[in-house]
Amino acid sequence: NWQWGVNKVGANVHPRLQKYAQTVYAVDSTNFHEHAEKLVAAAKEFGTVAFDIETATPEAADEWIELNSDRSKIFDQFGHELTGFSFTYGNNNQHTIYVAVDHKDTSNVHLDQIKELFKQLNDVGTKFAVHNAYFELTVMQRTLGFWLHDIDDTLLMASLVNENEKNGLKKLTKEYFDYDQATYEETTGGRK
Repeated sequence: NWQWGVNKVGANVHPRLQKYAQTVYAVDSTNFHEHAEKLVAAAKEFGTVAFDIETATPEAADEWIELNSDRSKIFDQFGHELTGFSFTYGNNNQHTIYVAVDHKDTSNVHLDQIKELFKQLNDVGTKFAVHNAYFELTVMQRTLGFWLHDIDDTLLMASLVNENEKNGLKKLTKEYFDYDQATYEETTGGRK
């Protein structure tokens, strides 16, 4: 019962293609070094890594957000706090890790470890595929104190294809790959 979509979690993959099948790992301080080493090695070998951050707004911003009549237009990148991030990498982009930075009841990865990981990725010449880079990179700069080097912004690319369409990442993956991304709540199991 082989099926298309080796990069779908849980896909029934033909044995010859198993090394290209999707793997997804939740990473915290207990397994961070193991996954960081694999990520840096793959970045060195294959060059490109997809990167996405998850953020939360501090309670101090709740009132301001509530008063805004169109919440969909609020992107206060200076007020957002980094809660976690994911990388997708590999010769078939088949490996994904989600790294917990600021989650409740989790052994979070320390920011110094994250800074070192990004330094290593920059040092090996990694190209980062990022959606909405102006937001992601501003939060990274504010949180970690540095910029990533080589960026391909998929939001900018999508706007060049059709500037009149909304270009959110979930919409684009559904449109171009017929793939429904997991929500933040599904990914974290509702944990904060």
